[in-house]
Amino acid sequence: ALAAALRARYEACPGPAGLAERGELAREMVALGRHSGTPRTSMWGEIWTVETMVESGRLAEAAEELAALDVAVEEVGGPVAAWHADRVRAGVLQARGRYEPAAAAAKRAFDRMSPVEPVPAVGAFFGFHAALSTHVGVRPEVRPFLDRPFDPPPRFRVQYLVVRASVLVAAGDADRAAASYQQAGPPSGWELPVFFVVPALTCAALVCGALGRHEELAALLARLEAHRGEQVSGSGVFSRGPVELSLGRGALDLGRLDAAVDDLAAAGESAERCGAPGFVAEARHHLARALEARGAPGDHDRAVVANAEADRLTRALGMTAYVDLTAALGERLRVARGPGLTPRESEVAALVGEGLSNRQIARRLTVSERTAESHVQHVLTKLGFSSRSQIAVWSLGAGRPRPAP
Repeated sequence: ALAAALRARYEACPGPAGLAERGELAREMVALGRHSGTPRTSMWGEIWTVETMVESGRLAEAAEELAALDVAVEEVGGPVAAWHADRVRAGVLQARGRYEPAAAAAKRAFDRMSPVEPVPAVGAFFGFHAALSTHVGVRPEVRPFLDRPFDPPPRFRVQYLVVRASVLVAAGDADRAAASYQQAGPPSGWELPVFFVVPALTCAALVCGALGRHEELAALLARLEAHRGEQVSGSGVFSRGPVELSLGRGALDLGRLDAAVDDLAAAGESAERCGAPGFVAEARHHLARALEARGAPGDHDRAVVANAEADRLTRALGMTAYVDLTAALGERLRVARGPGLTPRESEVAALVGEGLSNRQIARRLTVSERTAESHVQHVLTKLGFSSRSQIAVWSLGAGRPRPAP
């Protein structure tokens, strides 16, 4: 009876407003499962725990909790329990930028569940891949769902059409994306499950930005304002990063450059705290775009640093949807870079980029250590930086040739 009551209450407080209470309910459910020795109760407690951790941005803790979920699922047994474990694991891995193992877990989940309950199997699989596509493009296993549209239950129709439009945007199919989005009707009339309101708004903002529907985009951003500081999470199925990421990208599409810079900088910091490197890369790349477009004093050098970090992460994580974008922006910034530093200061910056200390720089350039220190200080001052690591990232991102040994 208590397990049923906890489950009813958990379902009665979905969405960001109920997050704190759902976290407490998860703890109660785990404790009840242990006290009663009921594996299914323990399983649901662990599922809720992971979901609330992801939604809170506690990704490292969520990853650690997966082991306890596996134990409970193994005790319950059966394909449905195994599906829950795999789809939750896929969501955690996707949020943490581990795209290949995430896709493998999602595929296992779909293969387990589709013969038993095809509707939730397809819904979770498609929602997961919609989020994944923003970083790695549209994978082959999801394309059949674009060519043969899924007929979801009426409650999820709007949700499906908006998500499908976002995947078609990622696939470069603007015409079909516009058609799918149009079928959902005007956002003011959408009826959505509470748990999907914020994800739907972020998907729609991405679609409207890509399709140039600026009036609708502005209205969507106004609705998202109420959710600042939250993580966009789809019930343990996927993550779309901090809300500020969508606000910043939308502001950039609208030409609101000051707002875009502020929100994208905040999004990168939030994603970094959460341990979500893919969203750090996404935020930093679009921050660099916003800084490049704004062109205020110091913006160019900030853009170089931001995009260099984005480029490093996209390559390390295998973010195929961004690798060419960060490379192209890096080259554009390199070409546009003004004189700024003297030739000697540029040389010193490149040596800092190699990881050399002031003493090592002095030996390389045959100058005193004090002179080398002075050069480094001048570089810091001119670039508006406070640490050698910032010089190193800037030097590498600017595409500066290495000095001869």
